[in-house]
Amino acid sequence: MEKRTSVSYDKEEDILSLLNTENVNESVQIGDIVIDLDTKFRIVGIEIFNATKFFKSANVSKEFLSDIKEARLRVHYGNNWASMIIILHSGTTEQPIEKEVTIPAIGTQNIATPVVA
Repeated sequence: MEKRTSVSYDKEEDILSLLNTENVNESVQIGDIVIDLDTKFRIVGIEIFNATKFFKSANVSKEFLSDIKEARLRVHYGNNWASMIIILHSGTTEQPIEKEVTIPAIGTQNIATPVVA
């Protein structure tokens, strides 16, 4: 599932928020990531604390995150996992940044630590 995503970035706190809908039923925090779920346990958003650290391998700066023009959150589901691809377009670079996060056992009470690619 991929939808146009609303994006906000708090430069002072270094928190990036992506949301596909306003219908968040509950949120689950795993380390520096908060995953927003709807009533059917579908991922509808994500908040990333320490966002520059999260995107460190792509050399993303606070300036890049402050100037995001478009964001997408692409979600794919398997039997016991979900994979999110975060795509960010900023006015500071021509190339978008992509980052994948896989969450095992989505939709259960035993959501494990996310695997960040």
